[in-house]
Amino acid sequence: MDSIFLKRGRNHLKLHEELKSVIEDAEKRMPSDLPEHAQHDFHVYSWPQTWGSTSMGLGGQGCTMSVTAQTVVVMRYHHHEACVYFGGIFAYHVKNPSTSFFKFMRNFSMISRGNVRIMELGEKVFWE
Repeated sequence: MDSIFLKRGRNHLKLHEELKSVIEDAEKRMPSDLPEHAQHDFHVYSWPQTWGSTSMGLGGQGCTMSVTAQTVVVMRYHHHEACVYFGGIFAYHVKNPSTSFFKFMRNFSMISRGNVRIMELGEKVFWE
């Protein structure tokens, strides 16, 4: 039987691997024309978020049940853009995030891919 410390260690390792792959993906989605020393200047925010279905805010069919997944927002401030991930899966890319975007971040509750239209005008949102 595994100890609680071993289980926690496995959870931390899984989260570390998920964050690593998310940051690598965000680097590809948000290319930089900055000098080499500043190209990896990202701010990463991460928290657990509970969803009402197994689709975790990504759209599509999902079973109706409560699911908690790690939400990760990777921001590149020099370019005023961010990528949002739910459970390690890319959700959307926002250029010129508005105050409503930051309000969702402050509340630790990012909106689902299907509801990104409710953010203020001036943002450009992509999910492909």
